[in-house]
Amino acid sequence: MISLIYPDYENLEIWAKGKNLQYDSYQELVEKEAALELFNKEIKEHTSNLADFEKPKNGSLLVTSGRLKRVN
Repeated sequence: MISLIYPDYENLEIWAKGKNLQYDSYQELVEKEAALELFNKEIKEHTSNLADFEKPKNGSLLVTSGRLKRVN
């Protein structure tokens, strides 16, 4: 199973400011290791009640430019 993730950029910006992350674009922000770790953590938390075969094995982030960024 795969997942397509479209980040809530408003909340992502708040989180990034709290982590003092510097970025010039959403593309740059979602490529940061800390952001990728956050997405992986969120995916694991939201799928913890699923059986292993139901959990996404790979994922891609949908960014505003329409380009995909692999998560796993």
